[in-house]
Amino acid sequence: MHISKGKELPIDFLHECFSFDPLRGELIWNVRPEGHFKTLKGCRVFNSKCSGKPAGSAHNRGYLAVNIYEVAYLIHRVCWAMYYGQWPDSDLDHINGNKSDNRIENLRAVTRETNSRNQKLRSNNSTSCMGVTKDRGAFRVRINVDGKRISVGSYPSLEDAIIARKEAERKHEYHENHGR
Repeated sequence: MHISKGKELPIDFLHECFSFDPLRGELIWNVRPEGHFKTLKGCRVFNSKCSGKPAGSAHNRGYLAVNIYEVAYLIHRVCWAMYYGQWPDSDLDHINGNKSDNRIENLRAVTRETNSRNQKLRSNNSTSCMGVTKDRGAFRVRINVDGKRISVGSYPSLEDAIIARKEAERKHEYHENHGR
């Protein structure tokens, strides 16, 4: 089978390469056919080393990825393609924020904006609430809506600012896990 580098792999090829357990979110290497390799030796070495074992490893930004023909494929996208029979045409959100949890129930196809409404709190956040910053003795609250940063207001206490931010998140349909 000829596969072009950097392209989305055919779904039947993915099923030749992997087994996917949607309840556990595990992608396991299958015994791959000889036609996937340049040489019989390469096929035998790969299968003895990898078949039956979890596929992939940590990639950039904390996602898991698997290399096929020198191209890295994000495992959550491979899992989605195998389960639904087609590659996702949008972003995939890990609902619980765990980038290595590829259970099908933890993945949802969303727009980039919707995906950004389910982010973890960054480690360098000093107020313990996304969108709240301390500015000259007060707490400024902002939120992103339709690609624009909107000011919610300025509040004398952190508690008031957090309440305002959470209200704005509900109003603009941010995911309940946002900022966890």
